[in-house]
Amino acid sequence: MKKVLIAAFVAFSSTCLATEQPLEFPTKNGVFTISSTSAGSIYSDYDFLWNGVKIGPSTTLLDVSATQVFNPKTNKSQVVIVAANGGNACASTAAVATLSQEPAQLSPSLLFCGGFEGITFNPETNILTLTGLDRDGLTITYTIENEKIFENGSPLKNPTPFLNGF
Repeated sequence: MKKVLIAAFVAFSSTCLATEQPLEFPTKNGVFTISSTSAGSIYSDYDFLWNGVKIGPSTTLLDVSATQVFNPKTNKSQVVIVAANGGNACASTAAVATLSQEPAQLSPSLLFCGGFEGITFNPETNILTLTGLDRDGLTITYTIENEKIFENGSPLKNPTPFLNGF
């Protein structure tokens, strides 16, 4: 049996690291912004905004990075947010912001207790995949397809909000 590898790509991707300057992701529907509202010695408070309006509470994190994924076929933008939590929590928590409607929608928390590894996007199937490691070192995969989220192939169980203050 021959194995076929389909290469997925992230179209018009940009990755930034939140420091003093806000991260801005413009779309045809508006601008998604991640801004640091107060910087502590280790942790900072972050706000997530859609067209200047705050989405949920401020969240205290070690750091935040984000990558914008745009599908020219559907004219849909998503931003994958990866947060470093610190402490005894999972090493990384991710969320996907869907920016094709008002207001922007944030997915539940996608936990990568052993660390976040990467993103793949297939514009033909409109499937976004996030991979990383679980606490036990095994690979964990979240697949987002048409607003549905699957964890290792099964529907996401017990979803918790991304912006819950950690």
